[in-house]
Amino acid sequence: MKVALVHDFLVKLGGAERVLKVFADMYPKAPIFTLFYDEEKVGNVFPKERVITSNLQKYPKFIRKRYRLLLPKFPQAIEDLDLEGYDLVLSSSTAMAHGILTSIDTKHVCYCHSPIRYAWDWANEYRRENNINGIKMLLYAPLMKYI
Repeated sequence: MKVALVHDFLVKLGGAERVLKVFADMYPKAPIFTLFYDEEKVGNVFPKERVITSNLQKYPKFIRKRYRLLLPKFPQAIEDLDLEGYDLVLSSSTAMAHGILTSIDTKHVCYCHSPIRYAWDWANEYRRENNINGIKMLLYAPLMKYI
């Protein structure tokens, strides 16, 4: 059986990454698809050779470090990842990974963590901390409804 793993972002090691590590250990030959990958932070757990990133990884490092700035591009980037030919896709998702597109014959199982905090639980704090008001709020509000 050909298996692929999908995870939102591999930019730090936290609880969601511990879940992904269990999946990775269960399926040691499965590639890991993700929007962003930071080898310095997660490379010792998820080797670069096993990770396939989205086209967002091509942005300069100073932008990738602030990856949330690219939030409007996340849905399309996850859908653009090519999972053709896999029998099983396991996604570990807080935000976007569950939106991966698969063929009709592919089984997709999603481990859905709590939703992205900056869109739900901590939305007000996120807006305050990132000075999202005025014209920015006109863009931010519909985007959060979309996500």
